[in-house]
Amino acid sequence: MTERWAFYVDESGNFDDAFDDVAVAGLLLRDSAALHPHAIRAALRRAIPLLPWPLHATFINQPAYVAMVLEPAVRPDRQTAKTELGVTVLRAWRLLKERERDRVNSVARRLRDSAEPRYEDIALLSAVIREADSLAFDRLRAHALETYAIAARLVSDLAASEGAGLPTILLAAASETVVGDACLDAKSSDR
Repeated sequence: MTERWAFYVDESGNFDDAFDDVAVAGLLLRDSAALHPHAIRAALRRAIPLLPWPLHATFINQPAYVAMVLEPAVRPDRQTAKTELGVTVLRAWRLLKERERDRVNSVARRLRDSAEPRYEDIALLSAVIREADSLAFDRLRAHALETYAIAARLVSDLAASEGAGLPTILLAAASETVVGDACLDAKSSDR
């Protein structure tokens, strides 16, 4: 009997720009009901319900994005608004509205319409948070890391549920050790 596998690959960064950070990851999954893309997506949406789908690390890595996608859920929930994360989200939201109202409104509109915001807007808003409130910036970044841990644990648990003795998931990832070392030298024969 032939085993079937699915291979997913994703990249981040601009490989044509020697000054951009880049990374590549590949995920090889044994074909199974638990690891079917629809099952993984449903499980991730249940585990991380407040972040828009599909999950994009490019955005989740940005504290302004985290604050802006969580704010609509935090504001009306008095219990959540009193938590450390809730207080941080609302503080960052107020800060952004004070300093970059038009940009915040534009990003919020795109998020409400289930459209991806412009990365440049999110990066600029994150820089505003970093400059004005480094504690909020760090707490929102920590939430992004917690999100990654939840996703990794979930996929690992799904794979473990298949338990046929052989690995059901293989992950390969690479990034630059020095910004620019993934770009080919124009004179190189490595094309």
